[in-house]
Amino acid sequence: MKEGQEKNVRKNRVLKYFKILLSAFTAFNIVLFLTVILNQSVNRPYPIAKAYMASSFIVNTYYFVPLSQTLGIDDILVQPFQSVRNYLYNEGVKNLPENDAEKDYWWYRVKFYEFEKIHIYNLYNYFQSKKNKKPFDNSYYQNWFSDIYSHIVSMANKKTKDTKIKKRKVIDFVSLSTKYLTVKRLYLYNVKTFKNDKNKFSYESPILSDNKEVDKYKNILSLYLTKVDKNFQNTIGNIEKKDATYYLKNYFFYKLNMRIVGNKIINKEIDCNDRNFLNYLKSRKVLKDSVKNKKTKKSRKEGLQNLLNQEESSFILNKMSKMCL
Repeated sequence: MKEGQEKNVRKNRVLKYFKILLSAFTAFNIVLFLTVILNQSVNRPYPIAKAYMASSFIVNTYYFVPLSQTLGIDDILVQPFQSVRNYLYNEGVKNLPENDAEKDYWWYRVKFYEFEKIHIYNLYNYFQSKKNKKPFDNSYYQNWFSDIYSHIVSMANKKTKDTKIKKRKVIDFVSLSTKYLTVKRLYLYNVKTFKNDKNKFSYESPILSDNKEVDKYKNILSLYLTKVDKNFQNTIGNIEKKDATYYLKNYFFYKLNMRIVGNKIINKEIDCNDRNFLNYLKSRKVLKDSVKNKKTKKSRKEGLQNLLNQEESSFILNKMSKMCL
């Protein structure tokens, strides 16, 4: 009898704690959702769309992505969160005009966040692992890359009614383009078939010799120079006083011109006064100065130094020094 009573006491205690946790969890989510939704939608264009998008953002950031990182994206416990996220996101898309760049703003914060936190990590791990049990799904990543590139172009070409998003989208363009260049390098470096050609930089040639891919880089650069750069300056103000943003711009500009210049060298379409080459040297100097600057964070110095030492850069400097000196 006494033993049965003790079991009931323990059971009631567990049930009590569960109810407390459930109540706290519910209260936390109510406050979280209301705060984010109101912050995003009150006195701003397309409030219904923003309510859906903000909700999908919360589900994505706090539940779907962390659970996918822990359990795997295909786990049965993760799937309901993905379904809810997708439903909220798709409803948000339906309530936004087709020609408004706000779609790209939310895609970057919801869908690309998934790619950045889950799929890039999986891509890296796949290439690092010596025991790959299943074949690489090339078409899956190609679809992602195609989607990313289309949103980069859309960010530059489309306008938005929301002034807050207008201020963010130029920075998003540079940030997304930079991430695209970084992960596409990882992809090309590992997936493409390498050729030993003495006239080319064989170790990195897949990154530099893919003409179709480099055409995309040229288009991104053209969009930046014609449609983004002026807005970038107006949005940020004196960007040289905004350290992180200033170096983000030069980091992006350096990587973009580096790929284009390397491709031009391989195709013998360059001279010492080439605009891309001069821009490459200019942004390289900015990044090198940042590495030397004592105020630059150690983590940023290491990242910049790795970028400056990449094989593509050594290839360019070696070839152009022979041509121009």
